[in-house]
Amino acid sequence: MKMALLRVGIDSGAGGMQGPLFRDGSFEFMPIPDRKGVDPRTYGNTMGCHGRYWIEYFPQSRRDRMRSQSVHLDPEFNTFTYGDPTPPKRGLRRLDPGDLLVFYCGLEGWDFQSAPALYLVGYFEIAAAGLARISPRHN
Repeated sequence: MKMALLRVGIDSGAGGMQGPLFRDGSFEFMPIPDRKGVDPRTYGNTMGCHGRYWIEYFPQSRRDRMRSQSVHLDPEFNTFTYGDPTPPKRGLRRLDPGDLLVFYCGLEGWDFQSAPALYLVGYFEIAAAGLARISPRHN
């Protein structure tokens, strides 16, 4: 069995903040900004699993700028897909069924004081891996 450890989600380098961690140990996975702006989902129009729009987790000073920012939702936890065309990640296409993609991200206390830290946030067991020839477009 092979395993790939992958950093995902918003952080200080991609989005300018850490994702929110709650006192009860739960968290809100927030995707990185989509630099191409092709996804109709934005921080302002997408509600997270804790009943808040993602924009509400940003500091007040950044909300106007980030409200209409498209998001790059990858990994996609609803459809269990992950893709990254960059040269370092192309080796993922050689994963076999049963191998694992393990995801971690930066989180910081939201409703309590907790310094930023890295947390495991999920994993996929590989069913199939390959190189997509055509990437889907969001309409």
